[in-house]
Amino acid sequence: MTLAEQLVLLALDPMRGRPAPGVVSARLRRGAAAAILAELVMHHRLVARGDRVAMADALPDYHQLLGEAGALIRRGGVPLPLAEALQRVERGIPKLVERVLDSLVARDLLHHYRQVFFLHRYPLRSRQALDEVFAVLHRVMENKAPSASDLALAAMADCCGVASARLPSEKQFLLRRGLHNIDPALEGRAELETVIAIAKIAEDVG
Repeated sequence: MTLAEQLVLLALDPMRGRPAPGVVSARLRRGAAAAILAELVMHHRLVARGDRVAMADALPDYHQLLGEAGALIRRGGVPLPLAEALQRVERGIPKLVERVLDSLVARDLLHHYRQVFFLHRYPLRSRQALDEVFAVLHRVMENKAPSASDLALAAMADCCGVASARLPSEKQFLLRRGLHNIDPALEGRAELETVIAIAKIAEDVG
């Protein structure tokens, strides 16, 4: 799963198939956009240049949403402030969260039920997939050798309020502590610092 897929899966009430209580739709959309940027960073497609970011190349991405995000960031041909890159992805990809949900349905991780014409529910289909997402967060909370990718997901979940909606307060504290005590020797530390900066911007504008 991509970071955005993991984030949106975590944000759902597994039985109701709707955002869990406390998850704000606008913040989830911003978090999904931030997660897409973070994924590009972690895969060395989006690189920091001073206080700005730029796409490293124009090669196609393995996921359509990542490819669309890359095209939006490349538009104009100049490095962008992180906040502008986030804004372009959030505003430039139509129905962002819905498309992430459709991707999870295509992976057989969610069911899709349509009620009337405009009400959609996405109950959980794969308990294992959700358990794996929670396992990532627990590695960060318990400081059990989390990877840079683990920490990136934790940062995304924290910045848009998904962690506060899905975790009790003591685990939220442990998650944030894990994000503040990152091993300086961690592989991918440089990219992770850019990801943390993206999360901070997403939280500040939320």
